[in-house]
Amino acid sequence: MSKNNTPTKNNTPTKNNTAIKNMLEDSKNKIRNYNKVKACLIILINLLILYYLYNLEDASCNCVRDWRHNYMKIFSVFMCIYAIVLCFTNITNITLAIILFVFGIINLYALFTYVGDLNKTNCDCAVNKQSKLNTFLFYYRFIPILAAFVAIIYGGILAYSIQKTKS
Repeated sequence: MSKNNTPTKNNTPTKNNTAIKNMLEDSKNKIRNYNKVKACLIILINLLILYYLYNLEDASCNCVRDWRHNYMKIFSVFMCIYAIVLCFTNITNITLAIILFVFGIINLYALFTYVGDLNKTNCDCAVNKQSKLNTFLFYYRFIPILAAFVAIIYGGILAYSIQKTKS
C-alpha cells in the first residue's frame, strides 16, 4: 500500500490484516466491558461501605469513630467517582495506579481494623442493627488479603518457572 492507503500493484490488503484488526477491536471491546464490570463492582462495594459508615454516624450510636471511619468514607467517595470515570475512559496511568495502590493499602488496613474493632467491642449499631452488612464486611475484608497472598504465591511460582527454563 502507498502512504495514502490505496492498494498498489505489488501490495494488496490481505485477509490477515483484516483478521488482526478484528482481533484488536475485539480486545478493545473486551477491555471496555471489563472496565465497566470492574467499575460496577467498585461502585457497589464502596456504596455498601458508605451506607455502613453513615449508619454509624447516628446520634444514638456510641461506636468507635476515629480517623479510619473518615478515611474510609473519603476513599469510598473517591473510588465511586473514579469508577464512573473508568466507565467512560480507559485510564492506564502508572502514577495513578501507584497512588491508588498506596491509598488502597491504607484503606484495606482501615477497613480490616475498624470492622474488627466494631465487632470486638460488640457495637450495637454495627453488629446488631446492620448484622448482614456487618457480616459481609467482616468477611470481605479478608478477600484482598487472600488475593494478595495468592498473587505472591503465583508470582513466585511464575518466577521460579521462568528461571528454571532459562537454565
